[in-house]
Amino acid sequence: MDLWPTSSTQQLILIVAVRKGIYVQNFQSTWILTKSILFPVNPLTGEHILVSPQRSNRPWQGQIETSQLTTLPQYDPKCYLCPGNERANGQRNEMYEHTTVFVNDYPAVLPPPSPIAPAAPHPLLTAQPVDGQCDVITFHSRHDLTLARLAVEDIARIVEEWIAIYKRRGTQDGIKYVQIFEVPIFLLLVLILLAKSVQNKGAMMGCSNPHPHGQVWSHSEVPTIPSVELASLARYAMNSDIPSSHAPRGPFGRPCLLCEYVNFEVSVNENESRVVVKNEHFVALVPWWATWPFEILCK
Repeated sequence: MDLWPTSSTQQLILIVAVRKGIYVQNFQSTWILTKSILFPVNPLTGEHILVSPQRSNRPWQGQIETSQLTTLPQYDPKCYLCPGNERANGQRNEMYEHTTVFVNDYPAVLPPPSPIAPAAPHPLLTAQPVDGQCDVITFHSRHDLTLARLAVEDIARIVEEWIAIYKRRGTQDGIKYVQIFEVPIFLLLVLILLAKSVQNKGAMMGCSNPHPHGQVWSHSEVPTIPSVELASLARYAMNSDIPSSHAPRGPFGRPCLLCEYVNFEVSVNENESRVVVKNEHFVALVPWWATWPFEILCK
């Protein structure tokens, strides 16, 4: 007999499996994978995604990473992000309790004025200058906490800091794009909704410091992927052939691509939907065009 899992985490695993064309049966902890090759299209980018779940059955003799269990102190005198400590550039952190923001000591982009781009040695070897600002947001004074282990009140302070720095950088002259990252916003919302403890990305993913923090990069140019997605959203909004639905409309009553998609997902039967969790404010789901097995779209 097929069983629909009761916990949100089990539902997430099942929804991801169904999204990838995998038939899941809860029988003595055995997952049965069926062959179902799909070629869905990402409407935001126009890209086709090859989904071949039967590849998961192939034998694996490559490297297998073991779990790394670490115990961190509440305060580390050698940490560049702990309150009151001296950073690598000689500046000293304030004695903060919750969140704090400072300009990245080793930024990926530098403030204006931008240097003049060098002359192109060939038409295929062009470059253009870019400037902006890189900020670091420290989430909490405790060195041993992760975002998932923070109290809801502390997470709310982080969101308020995100809003403040987004507005501050986004209104600066020359800034066209503000990217908040390190811990994706959708992950934060899913963590709050599921109330689960998920470990931070850590050293394996290139995190230079285990202290809970994130970054904000402000650019003078819009990066390629967001630029393509924004153009797709604009084209959809101007399409007069979109049939009417119960989905929310965009500005001037225009169709909204993501609103239409989310409206479809929340309206179908639970066993056919890719929705992971939802409430009166947000919907977290595995998009039909997901590239990664545990990709989440939050709307």
